[in-house]
Amino acid sequence: MTIVAMRRATLIGRREDKHRVLSRLQELGLVHVDTGQVSSGEPHRDHVRLLEALEYLLDCPLRRRLHRLEERPELGALLDEIEHNRSRRERLHDRRTLLHRHRAELAPWGEFEFTPLEEIGGQRLWFYLVPLSQRHAIEAIELPRMVVNRDHRHLYLVVISPTEPPAEQVPFERSHTGGLSLKSIREEEAALETSLEQLEAERYLLTQWIHFLASRVAAASNADELGRVEMVTRDDDALFLLDVWVPEAAVAQLEALCDESRLAVVHGPPAPREEPPVLLENPEWGLEARKR
Repeated sequence: MTIVAMRRATLIGRREDKHRVLSRLQELGLVHVDTGQVSSGEPHRDHVRLLEALEYLLDCPLRRRLHRLEERPELGALLDEIEHNRSRRERLHDRRTLLHRHRAELAPWGEFEFTPLEEIGGQRLWFYLVPLSQRHAIEAIELPRMVVNRDHRHLYLVVISPTEPPAEQVPFERSHTGGLSLKSIREEEAALETSLEQLEAERYLLTQWIHFLASRVAAASNADELGRVEMVTRDDDALFLLDVWVPEAAVAQLEALCDESRLAVVHGPPAPREEPPVLLENPEWGLEARKR
C-alpha cells in the first residue's frame, strides 16, 4: 500500500447553494473535511431508535431471507413492533430468572401449597436456614415450628406466626422463598418458555428488514455528517467557504464538479507544518494478486 498525495483546497460558492453542493460532494466522496472539533450534540431520538432496533435484530441467532430495498415498510410502525418485541422479551427473561432463583431457594423445603390466610386464622409460614452448628438454639423458640429438611450445612426450619418473628425470638437467617409453590413456579416457567419461543419466532420474522434498517441508519449517519460539515464552513451573507483535502489524482474531477456547480476552487500543496489526512491506496498489482 502507498500513501496518497493530498492537496489543500478551498471551495467558494453561493450560500444559497451550500446544502446542495455539500450533498453532492458527500455523494461523490472526493474530498476529506476535518470536522473533528465540531460536535453534533446528542444523537436524535429517532437515530437512537434505529440503532437499537438494528442491533437487536443483528443479535438474533437466526435470520430470515432479507427483503429487497424496494420493499419498504412504514418505519415508525416497524420500530414500534421491534421495541415491543424486545421490551416484552426482556421482561419475560427477567421474570424467568426470578422464578429460577425462587425455585432453587424453595426446592429444599419440599412440595407444598400455601393455604389461604383466612383458612388458618391469619397465620403465616416463615422459613429459616439454621446452620448445623446452631441447631441447639431451635429448642429455645416458643412459636410453633418444624424442621422439614436438612443437608450437610443447614437445617430447614418453618415457624408459624401471624407476623415476622423478631430476631431475638428466631435468631436465624430468613429464606425469602416468595409466595408461590414449586408446582406454581414450574407451571409459570413452562408458560414463559412458550411465550419466549413465540417472541423469538416474531423476532426471526423481523430480521427480514435488517437491510432496510441498515440503509436508514446509513442515511441518518450521512445526514448527521453533512450537518457537521455545514457547521465548519465560513459564511457571510452571500458566500460560503469550505476548506478540504483532496487527493492529487482527484483534483481534475473536483475542478469539473466546481465548473458544473458554479463554484470557485483554489488548491495547492500542504503548508510546511500541515499534516494532511492519511489515505492509503492499494497498488494495481496487489489487486490483481488478490483476484487470482
